[in-house]
Amino acid sequence: MWLVNLRKLRKEKGLTQGELAQAVGLKRYNITNYELGRTEPNIQTLKHLADYIEHDKTAEKTEAERWETPGC
Repeated sequence: MWLVNLRKLRKEKGLTQGELAQAVGLKRYNITNYELGRTEPNIQTLKHLADYIEHDKTAEKTEAERWETPGC
């Protein structure tokens, strides 16, 4: 699941939960809950998160690599 990697990807980008939340129009507690698996974002929010987190990596990866889940 992509959300399992949200914390890792956010940290790789050097963002705090608050910075990521502000960038995609959420509250920090939303990001906390997503990272801990307490709640899941709706499709639109998931798209915003994916677009923001993956924006600078998209050109470097193929379509299959972007959606591949490590360890599966």
